[in-house]
Amino acid sequence: MFKLGRVVWSPSTIARLHFSVHNSSRQKSNGNYSGRRYAGHSSARCHCSAEQIARYQRRISGPLLDRIDIQLEVAAVDPLTLADSTGGETSKSIAARVQQAADRQQQRQGKRNQALAPCELEQHCKLDGYGHTVLQRSMARFQWSGRAYHRILRIARTIADLAACAHIQENHVREAIQYQRALRERDLPC
Repeated sequence: MFKLGRVVWSPSTIARLHFSVHNSSRQKSNGNYSGRRYAGHSSARCHCSAEQIARYQRRISGPLLDRIDIQLEVAAVDPLTLADSTGGETSKSIAARVQQAADRQQQRQGKRNQALAPCELEQHCKLDGYGHTVLQRSMARFQWSGRAYHRILRIARTIADLAACAHIQENHVREAIQYQRALRERDLPC
């Protein structure tokens, strides 16, 4: 069982041989992919072996993982670091940058990047030669699906929008790929 945290957004249809299920709600979830609340935590509260965690992770199907847009492994932050309020960007400035990116998306294509159909991605998410090469190599190395390809294009487009760039650059593609790799590294052949 994948332990879920807070629900956030995204409609989906899951199809199998004899049935399909459509989830019309706009939801996303966050969760602990290890199956243990404190796995990888510096407090060492989790006593699971690496093999136990890997066994748990293998139970989560590829099609389910393929529907998770951004996969990040986030380390616990030391309480002293959290208490230190110096530096860093304010929530207000981050919210303003996100709104500016959303406005760019609306002006360019009349909708947010998340709502772009695959045929629209070709028009709005064009990659330069280096970005295309990096993405093709990653697709082959990690054996990602077409869904993952489209997701990476959407994420790279969003990263470019947040950086106020008109065109997707190689570094935007590389960052988008990193958001897909965190939980997929285990799928690589030895």
